[in-house]
Amino acid sequence: MQCVRGLPCSRRLPAWARSVAVALTLATPAGAALAVPGCYTVDDTRSQVQFRIRFFGFFSPGGRFERVVGTVSFDPEHWDTLAVSIRIAVDSLESRPGFWHDELLGPHFFDHARFPWIAFDGRRAEQNGPNAGLAHGALALRGITRAVTLRARLVTTEAALDIDAETSVRRSDFGLGGVLPLASDEVSIALHLRATPGSCGG
Repeated sequence: MQCVRGLPCSRRLPAWARSVAVALTLATPAGAALAVPGCYTVDDTRSQVQFRIRFFGFFSPGGRFERVVGTVSFDPEHWDTLAVSIRIAVDSLESRPGFWHDELLGPHFFDHARFPWIAFDGRRAEQNGPNAGLAHGALALRGITRAVTLRARLVTTEAALDIDAETSVRRSDFGLGGVLPLASDEVSIALHLRATPGSCGG
């Protein structure tokens, strides 16, 4: 495993956490420019959402969604006006082995046939650091909507807005069962959004 300067090098650090940490380190140039207030369009080729579930005290293979679409309205001087609307295509799931992938898409877990999209809508944020804050919103999954709070970090350049965020939810709150009767009820979620200047129009 290669270590990244400035980050702890530990083989016990989950792969998804290392990915987010590396992305934050590489994407945060000194003196990065502030984002221009306005609307941004999520780049579905450079955004993704990952999740992990503890199984017997260890992280399961989990999975990664590779198609995320939506918009972000952001003013760096007024975080309380943040508005995020993203949709995650369930059929863009990447996971191994094959039987695990099929079970996750099946009727006992994501139930892709009936619920092809996962949605998150954020309508308020609290800044608690130079580039960090808490984003409050609603997660809609399997036809069930619950309030969630994401710990977010924003990295801005003149051409893009990068958002790295993490949270956790309970599987039982969304009826996620299937092949995981002995797994933890907690699901850890990490997302990376790359957004570029665009339109928030409907």
